[in-house]
Amino acid sequence: EEGEVFLAVDMMERERIVSAPVYPLTWQPMDAGYACISVSDTGAGMPGETIEKIFDPFFSTKFIGRGLGLAVVLGIVTAYNGAISVESTPGQGSLFRVFLPLCREEAPRVLKPGAAPSESAERSGLILLVEDEAELRSMAISMLELLEYEVVTAKDGIEALEVFEEHGRRIRCVVLDITMPRMNGWETLDALLARRSDLPIILATGHTESDVFQEERRHKAQAILFKPYQLKDMEAALDAALGNDSEVG
Repeated sequence: EEGEVFLAVDMMERERIVSAPVYPLTWQPMDAGYACISVSDTGAGMPGETIEKIFDPFFSTKFIGRGLGLAVVLGIVTAYNGAISVESTPGQGSLFRVFLPLCREEAPRVLKPGAAPSESAERSGLILLVEDEAELRSMAISMLELLEYEVVTAKDGIEALEVFEEHGRRIRCVVLDITMPRMNGWETLDALLARRSDLPIILATGHTESDVFQEERRHKAQAILFKPYQLKDMEAALDAALGNDSEVG
């Protein structure tokens, strides 16, 4: 018999958040209240030893999949200074709660026609994100937008070349997954640099450091992101790749 899934959105006071284990384990609620997104089911539930591992990269209880789903979700939530709590009992289903800080700033005003938005030389411009997994792509887009970059995306190397041909020298940097269908990251790296030799490139990978460092072409990239990465990792990689160069026109 299939279980049911329930979704609810509510507010929760800080005192109620600490009633269940919260991830990341070092997170502490600082605000008086948080937005709370609850997802519960009536499925098989999980034992305690499984709960302790569900946010680990590449952990999965399924026969297929890479085990990056919850690790990616936690990365997105952490990027917004939030946290996730988990309650589950074998045979009685599971309850996940996502806590996100409330925005207390005014909504940005719409610019009048002809008005130019202010830009930072360091944090502006167009980033090409090449990632075949939808969840990871969504997480990376959120991070790049938080860092105030524009983003265009591609699902594999062939699509990346098509997007690059369209946007040309407007692209300041490429965040490039290594493992992709049709054309992998190393082949895409060579093809992009053949079109523009000064293009900054950040490699993103789920492989280990030793695996990546065995590849000679790693020296053609300015930085490497190891999945699942967080906002601070993306920020550091972009700083390494772009430095203080001016925006390409």
